[in-house]
Amino acid sequence: MFWICVLAHWSFSRQQIVAVERLELLHELVPPPATIAWLRDPRGPSVEEEKEVPLAARELGRELLVLNAQSAGEIDAAFVTMVQSRARALLIGADILFNNRRRQLAALATRHGVPAISGIREFVLAGGVMRY
Repeated sequence: MFWICVLAHWSFSRQQIVAVERLELLHELVPPPATIAWLRDPRGPSVEEEKEVPLAARELGRELLVLNAQSAGEIDAAFVTMVQSRARALLIGADILFNNRRRQLAALATRHGVPAISGIREFVLAGGVMRY
């Protein structure tokens, strides 16, 4: 798997590795060629993931729809874009905004029938599909 190659590269942070592993889980869950969306805050810690996640998506042969959000309203707008683009899964970036908006994210993912993965336990408790 791709993440083994990432682990062998000493310059990657643990957060970057985990983001790639989450993407691989979505890849296994949703059959190709479905697009996978990646929700990130361009100001937050998910910036560390900005090179590795797209690279991993290319290695997996997946189209990656990058969605930026910095507020609750922008999260709603990102979901509209995701649905219009017909993305079939959602990778939620590591960010305090998304932790604080976990109920909103879980509700939107459920409403639109999109499997989503986050790194926080509370996302699943709020109704989200997966945590890793």
